[in-house]
Amino acid sequence: MATVARIWRGVIRTEDRDAYNAYLAGTGIKEYRQTPGNQGARILTRDLGDGRTEMVFRSTIHTSAEMGGNAERGLASAFDRLAEVLA
Repeated sequence: MATVARIWRGVIRTEDRDAYNAYLAGTGIKEYRQTPGNQGARILTRDLGDGRTEMVFRSTIHTSAEMGGNAERGLASAFDRLAEVLA
């Protein structure tokens, strides 16, 4: 069984950090954690000290026969929403 680790980064205004965390926890993170084969999903934040905060989203998933060996298919909708938020 292969493992795929994905990391996405985005920079937001520090004042929006809590709202982004709440949104991602209720949407993307929740969906990633429910994806078959998921081994974990986390949101990490780091204050850059200039009014910006870096957000890092990490997910690890094992591919499986049920997914046709393609973890990307199972994560596509959650990733699309995450990309829109962090854009």
